[in-house]
Amino acid sequence: LLYHGGGNWGTLWSGIHHCRLKLLRAYLAAGLTVVSMPQSTYYDTSSSSNIAALANEQVFWEEEVPRLPGKMVVTRRQHDNCDDLVKYFPKLEVRRVPDIAFMIPPIYTRRDPLVDIIFLVRQDIESVAGHGENLKVIRETLLRGLTTYEVYDWHQVGKLLPVHSRGPTSVNPSLRTQGAAELLSRGKVIITDRLHFSIIYILMWKNHI
Repeated sequence: LLYHGGGNWGTLWSGIHHCRLKLLRAYLAAGLTVVSMPQSTYYDTSSSSNIAALANEQVFWEEEVPRLPGKMVVTRRQHDNCDDLVKYFPKLEVRRVPDIAFMIPPIYTRRDPLVDIIFLVRQDIESVAGHGENLKVIRETLLRGLTTYEVYDWHQVGKLLPVHSRGPTSVNPSLRTQGAAELLSRGKVIITDRLHFSIIYILMWKNHI
């Protein structure tokens, strides 16, 4: 079983991770070999609830999983994430591989730019400053200038596809990539705090921040 990666392994997105562990227990109990695609890992040990969750997961990987007939291999896209997993779960097989978005073929610009800057900023809990604060800084900085700009986030890429091409972009990687290319082509400069927008702009041979 091969399942998609992302940035939600650990305590930051605890609900998703708890659900994943329940599914993995069932898959490994059924004797499957399970390989995770590249993920990011984050364990916050500043609260008692997170420490308890980590302790429970250590029991899962170190005591329960070795007794199950299946096999688990996790891949990570950062050295420090690999180090954390090896430290917390010594029996877990961990490998470092590049993010799979680098396997997308070259992406071509769709049009001449329509605005000076496209801001692609997070609206979820991983936004460092907070989305409202980001918008405030953007507006105050550019209010009196002649710079034109637009602000988006990842979930809006499907809106920029031609009407006949629109579909469930969340489950169609090709449409998602096309939508991202349409969006990124709108600006002369891209400023983003999302990894995959950065990777896609690299694949388009564009400078960005």
